[in-house]
Amino acid sequence: MEREFREYQRDKQSGAKAALRQLLLECRAITHRSFTAVKDNPAALNAITDTLPA
Repeated sequence: MEREFREYQRDKQSGAKAALRQLLLECRAITHRSFTAVKDNPAALNAITDTLPA
């Protein structure tokens, strides 16, 4: 029973780490330049959302 719980925790932790890694990769693509580009040209938002996964 305790071993199963540890495996469950390990699986949840590895999933959370992978999700965080993916989020950091996505955030790296969005910078202050992206914000100014969207402010100047609203169509730039479509280009940014196209690069991000669904």
